This record gives sequence, C-alpha cells and structure tokens, in this order.
Amino acid sequence: MESNEFKKKALEFYKDEVTDMTFYDKLSSRMRDADFKQQLQELSSIEKEHAEFWRQELEKSSEDVSRIRGKGFKISFLLFLMKILGPVLTIRMLEHGEIRAIRMYREMIDSEKEDTPFKEQVQTILDQEINHEDVFANQISKTEEEIERSRDIIYGMSDGLVEVLGSVAGLTAIMTSHYYIALGGFVVAISGAMSMSLGSYLSAKSQNEYKIHQIEKASLFSPDKQQKTRIDELHDKSKQSAITTAFYYLIGAAIAILPFVAFQRLTALIISVSLVAITQAITNSIVALTMNARVLRSAIRSAILTLLTAGATYLVGELFVIFFHVSIL
Repeated sequence: MESNEFKKKALEFYKDEVTDMTFYDKLSSRMRDADFKQQLQELSSIEKEHAEFWRQELEKSSEDVSRIRGKGFKISFLLFLMKILGPVLTIRMLEHGEIRAIRMYREMIDSEKEDTPFKEQVQTILDQEINHEDVFANQISKTEEEIERSRDIIYGMSDGLVEVLGSVAGLTAIMTSHYYIALGGFVVAISGAMSMSLGSYLSAKSQNEYKIHQIEKASLFSPDKQQKTRIDELHDKSKQSAITTAFYYLIGAAIAILPFVAFQRLTALIISVSLVAITQAITNSIVALTMNARVLRSAIRSAILTLLTAGATYLVGELFVIFFHVSIL
C-alpha cells in the first residue's frame, strides 16, 4: 500500500476508533441495563486498544496524532437522538457503523498480499469488530417492545407530515386566508390522527391476541402464575401503540400547519414544505440507519417525494379553481 494512501486510511481508522471509544464510554453511563453497560465499557476498552495500535503505526510514519480527537459532532448527535428515540435506534446506528468498519478492515486485509505481523494485528481487530456487531444484534433481539415503539414514533410522524402537508398545499390553491388553511389542516390532522390511532390499535391488537392465545395454550400444559400479568401487559401495549402513533402524527401535522398561523399563504406554504422536507429527510435517514440502508439516498429521496406531494396537491387545487371555479376568500 502506498505511503500516502496508508496514512490516509490509518488516520481515518484512528479517528473512528477514538470516536467509538468515547461514545461507548458516554453511552454506558446512560444505560440502565447492567449487562449492556458492562459490555459497552468493555467495547470502549477494546476500541482504546485499537486506537493505540493505529497511533503507533502512524507515529512510525512520522505522523503526529496528539491533536486528533474523535468526531465530537457525531457523538453529540447520537446521544441527542438517544434521548428522543431511545437506545434501540441508537444501537441500530452503532450496528450500522460496525458493519462499515468491518468492510473497511476487510479491504485493508485483502490489500496486503503477504502475511505480516501488521496483517495479523489488523485481522485481530477485524475479528473484534465482528464481535461488536454480534453484541448489538443480541441487544436488539432483547428489546422488541422498544423497537415497536420507535417504529410507531417514526411512521406516525412521517404520516402526519406528508398527509397534512398535502392537505394544506391543496387548500393553499383554493383558499386565500392563511387562517382558514391552518384550520382546514387542523381538521385533517385530527381526522388523520384518529384514523392512524385506530389502525395502529387494531394491528397491534391482532398481533397481541395471537401472543395471548399462545400464552393461554402453553399454560394448559404448564401453569404459570405470571400468565395474567403478561396478558395484561399485551393489552396495554395495544393501547400504548395507538396513543404513541396518534401523538407523533399530531407532532408531524403541527410542523406542516404552524407556518400558516403566522405567515401569508404562499410564504407559509414555502416554509411548511421546507420544514416537512427537512424533517422527512431526518426521519428517513434514521429509518435507513436502522435497516443498514444508504442514508444520503434515503434523505434525498424523501425530500424529493415531499416536494412532489406538495406540488401535486397544489396543482389539484388549482385545477379545482380553474374547472369548478372553487375559491374561498
């Protein structure tokens, strides 16, 4: 490997390892699960060893790394997201980062044609990175309930953003009063929240009824004193899913509606579309991270679809004005 190319890759590895070391340490202090807290602390120690390895390799190439720090913005952003969305989605993002690191280490090993102590050490680091990914996968498998809640949050907000934006965009073409447009958007938001809440409740209830049936069936062969408690928890989950979906749907709807309270209709529409596009880009980026998909592509695609939705519904409103002479002052 060329010297300049090696330095570039080694610097990237070093910065990533320092970032992960710092982040795992900070995240561990926020975890209630004692086992996962300990695992994160162990991961932080391992990442510190990895960073030390790359520091030594860079110093062999006369590269000073004493002033290099971790990616502070990334650390702060992930910790901020954890406060909003909980640890599960944050863990999903960590899993995504570990897969990226595994890919990069694999490429470096493949570029080394001969077996050397350096190659063996990089292989050891790669094996440990793979174990990191397994730690996150195991943790995710134990938090099904939180994953479902995170899903309700993201999709509830996304539906509120798109549906209500489409409504106010169409009303903007028909109505001249921005207050009437806001009022119309509010009515749509209430209706949509009730519809989403009902759909979420019925979907969750169907799934939970199957689980309840399985619990009751199992108790016939092996009586369990905790049966009633688990059944009550499943019933509560259906209600909680409906409430969470409706609440975040209304938050998404508010983002689309509020500009019409303060600004004239065309200015409000521009602001509303911009806010919804940005929010959609962020929420879809989070979804992409949880699915190990391409983040930038998902963000751009969601923003473009938001613009197309607003444009299409505004055009429909204009057609109503032209052909049916519908206009409200």
